[in-house]
Order: sequence, then C-alpha cells, then structure tokens
Amino acid sequence: MSQFKQYLGDSVYADFDGFAVTLTTENGDGPSNTIVLEPQIVKALNRYLPWAREKAGQIVWPDVPQPKLTVAEHNRFPNGRYSE
Repeated sequence: MSQFKQYLGDSVYADFDGFAVTLTTENGDGPSNTIVLEPQIVKALNRYLPWAREKAGQIVWPDVPQPKLTVAEHNRFPNGRYSE
C-alpha cells in the first residue's frame, strides 16, 4: 500500500502519486471504482466546496472547517486574500 493512501470513509480511499489524487471505492476485493483527479481538478474542487457551502446556507458539512475566504473574496482573490 502507498504511504499516501488513506481511508476517507464510506468505503472511499484517497491516494497520491506525486501528481494526481486517486479516489477509489473498495469493499475488500480491491478497487471497484477509480477517479483520478489531476492538479487542475483538485484546485477546481477546492474552489467548489466553499461555493457549495455558501450556496447551501451552511446547512451542508457542519463539522467541516469553514473556508477562510468567502465566495466573493475567492472570486476576487483566487490565489489568496492578498494576491492580485
């Protein structure tokens, strides 16, 4: 097993090969589904989650830390609060 492979929950595992994040579902017989997230997709997912949280009115994922930037700030400063 890779040193980066971790169980996320609900039979989902994440692994990292130095370039992409690979998500798999496994129920004891090896991977049954595989999704490879290249860096640009990971960045897009990181943008999506705060947007979805805000759009859902903070109802979804109550135990997940809140984003450091609001969606409006993120759209204005996609690389961080003080980058232009």
